[in-house]
Amino acid sequence: MSKPFFEVFPKLKVRKDLQDYFTDTQVERLAANRERTRLKVCLRSEHLIHKDRVFRMQREMEEQLFEGRPVQVFFEEHYTLSAMYTPRRLMEEYSDSICSEITSFSPVMGVFFRDAEIVYIDEDRIDIRMKDSCISRSLHDRLEEALNRIFRDRCGVKATLTVTLEESAAAGEATAGRGRNIQSIHDFQDSPGNSWGQPAAPGSFSAEEGSMQESRRSAWDQAAANGSPAACGSPAAYGSPAAGSSFAGKPSAGEGSGQAAGQSSMKRAGAQPAAGSAGQNPGQNQNRGSGRPGSRNGNGRWNSRNRKGEREYTLSRSDNPDVIYGREVTAEAMSIADIVDEIGEVTIRGRILSNDRRDIRNDKTIVKFSLTDFHDSIYCKLFVPTPKADELLGMIGKGTWVKVRGAAIMDTFDKEVVISSIQGIMKIPSFEKKRTDDAPVKRVELHCHTKMSDMDGVSECKDLVKRAFQWGMPAIAITDHGNIQGFPDAGHVREDLLKGENKKRSEDAAKKSEKNSLIPVVSQQEYEEKKAAGDGSVMSEEQWKTYGGATREKIVTPIAEAAEMVS
Repeated sequence: MSKPFFEVFPKLKVRKDLQDYFTDTQVERLAANRERTRLKVCLRSEHLIHKDRVFRMQREMEEQLFEGRPVQVFFEEHYTLSAMYTPRRLMEEYSDSICSEITSFSPVMGVFFRDAEIVYIDEDRIDIRMKDSCISRSLHDRLEEALNRIFRDRCGVKATLTVTLEESAAAGEATAGRGRNIQSIHDFQDSPGNSWGQPAAPGSFSAEEGSMQESRRSAWDQAAANGSPAACGSPAAYGSPAAGSSFAGKPSAGEGSGQAAGQSSMKRAGAQPAAGSAGQNPGQNQNRGSGRPGSRNGNGRWNSRNRKGEREYTLSRSDNPDVIYGREVTAEAMSIADIVDEIGEVTIRGRILSNDRRDIRNDKTIVKFSLTDFHDSIYCKLFVPTPKADELLGMIGKGTWVKVRGAAIMDTFDKEVVISSIQGIMKIPSFEKKRTDDAPVKRVELHCHTKMSDMDGVSECKDLVKRAFQWGMPAIAITDHGNIQGFPDAGHVREDLLKGENKKRSEDAAKKSEKNSLIPVVSQQEYEEKKAAGDGSVMSEEQWKTYGGATREKIVTPIAEAAEMVS
C-alpha cells in the first residue's frame, strides 16, 4: 500500500517549489541495506520530476533526517503518464533531466549525450547519434542501456532507443590521409630508383625467392593499409637487398638475418604474411587463438567448430553437464547478505526468482535474473549473443537452483550492488530446508493476519491455510483488521484441500484392497491349521461367505477397512 510522500516523512521541511512537486507523489516501498548506510525510496508520480529536483530532495533528507550519520538516500522513480506522452514528446520534455542524470554518474557520457543529435526515425524509434571516437565506443552500450531503462522501466513508455556512432569530418580527413600515404608507398615502390621497380635480370633469382619477395611486399602493403607506423619505414625490413638478402644467384650469409628481421617487423606492424611465405604453410590459420576449439576471440566469446568448419558460440566451457554458462564453479559460496559494496569477485548460490532480457545492438542481449539464498537477494547481469539468449533463459528459469561466480559492482543507474562480469553459472541441488511441526499434539494458531490487514500482514490467506494443513494443525484463525476479505480465499482453499485429501485416502484404500485381493480361500480345517502355524495369507470359507460371496479371484475389502473420508 502506497502513502503520500510527506505522510511518510512528516518531519521533512523543504522549500515550497520543491514541496509542490512531491506533494502528490506516493511512496510505494522503502528498502535499506544490511549496514543501514543506504536508503532506497521507491516513488510513484503522475507527473515528471526533473532529476535536479530529485537530487535536491535526496540531499535534504540526508541532512535533515540522518544528520551526523553516513546514510545515502536514493530515489527510484516510477511515472504513470497519460497517453499523450509519446516517445518523441517524452524525449523533448525529459531530455534535460536525462542529461543531468547521466552526468551524475559519468560526466564524460553526459557531455557526449548533450552534444549528440537526436533523430526521430518513426513513432516509437529514436536514434541518438554521437561522434565516433575511442571514448564514445566504450560508453556506447552503457548509454543505450540507460536510455532504454529510463523510457521503459521508469516512464512506462514503449520505445526503442539506439545509439549510433557517426564519423566526424576530422576522422574522415584522417582516413583520406591514410589513403594518400598508401598511394605514396606504391609510387615509391614503382620508382626507377627502387630495386622492386626495376626489371630483374634473367636468372638473377629463383621462382621461390620471387614468391618470397612478393609475399613480403604484400605484407608491407597490408600493414600500410592498417595505418601501422612500422609500415612507413624502409622496405629493408621486409627483405630488400639493404637488409642483407641476396637476389642474385645463391643466398648470401645475411639472408637468414634479413628474414628474421622481416618476420619481427611484420609482428610489430600487425601484418600477416600471405600463404606461401617463408615459415608459413599455405592455408594455415593466421589469427592466433580465434580458430582453435575452445579458444577466445577479441570479444571474449568462446568458440568451437561445427562439422562444416564454421565458428559457433557455446554457452558452456566445461564438460560438466551441470554448467549452464562459462566455467565450472568450484569455490565455496558466501551469503548474499555478506556482500557489501564493490568487494570484487564473489561466489553465491540460491534459487532464481525471476529473469528478464533486453536485446541491444550488435546482435547482443542483456540477460538479468534475481537470485535469493533466503537471507538476502541480488541481481545478476550478463551479455550474451542474441541467438543464444532463449537457450540461456530456458536453463535459468524461475525456481532453478544455481551457483554463480562473478564480480560485485555498483550499478550506476539503479544505485545498488549487482553481480556482473559473470565467469560461471552451474546448476546445484536445492539446499532449502522446509520447516515441519513435529509436536505430538498440534496447536491451533488463533491470531493470523493476511494481506487484507493494512500494514500488518504480507501473506496470502490461502498460503497460511495450506501451511497449517501441511503441519497437521486441525484449524487456523484469520484475524484481519476490520474486514473479512480473506474469507472467500479460505473457503476455496479448504474445499480444494478436502478434495485432495479424500482422493488420496481413496487411492491408498484401493492399493490396500489390491494387495489383499488374491487371498486363497481354504476349508475351515486348513484355515485353523495355517492360523496355528502363524500363516495369515489364507481366508476360510466362512469368512469368504461373510464378505458377500465374492469370487475367488478378488475379495471385496470389508467396509470396516475402507478409508475414512473427511468432511
